[in-house]
Amino acid sequence: MLKKPVPHPGYSATKPCLAAFQTLFHDLGEQDACIQLQEISQRFLEATAEGMGSKVENFLQILYQAHEVPHGTYDFMKMRNVSHKSYLVLTYASFEGALNEAIDEFKARTGATWSKKDAHEKALPPLAQVAFNLPSNAKTLQTAPEYRLIEYYRFVRIAESHRTPVTSAAAVAAFGQLTATDHQHFAKYAYINGAPNHPDSISFEDFKLFTRALKYFSNLLNDILA
Repeated sequence: MLKKPVPHPGYSATKPCLAAFQTLFHDLGEQDACIQLQEISQRFLEATAEGMGSKVENFLQILYQAHEVPHGTYDFMKMRNVSHKSYLVLTYASFEGALNEAIDEFKARTGATWSKKDAHEKALPPLAQVAFNLPSNAKTLQTAPEYRLIEYYRFVRIAESHRTPVTSAAAVAAFGQLTATDHQHFAKYAYINGAPNHPDSISFEDFKLFTRALKYFSNLLNDILA
């Protein structure tokens, strides 16, 4: 029987999948389903309001009152924008938790020393820790466009969780680190239509790209840490 071709970007693991990444794939599957349900619900609500000839904000007000649900705003577009960024926050949290677990498993198995800071004593996020502590694998990780994409969405996550001019500027700067070649690379992803986007224009497509990229890129991480 012919093997099913590996979809773009073609990353596949050659070693048994670590427990941390098995859990990640399971958790992302369940989380993705919930997020997709939320997105469909938002689109259905918007389409229903339009079909009734009503403004979506007015329709929302009726629904909140009918179901006695407390609310903070009827601004549908504002809530939609916040929800799209929240999808990235949840997705990154799942990834970081799994990567930290995989790193701990690697350290326990190999007895390797591990630094969470770079040569200048600056704290490193988990993905950068792998590249820093395992320099022979750094090129494999850092030349992949997904490495910069994950870092970009990490900064979006920080900017969404800690809203300051500094964190917002950092997210914009991280977006600027994505090259034209990176964008061409992501344009080849199946089922993605227009992502990644600038921090001011995050959409559901960003979530679709992010969760798919994490699953692919984790195959590279698995072979490095297994």
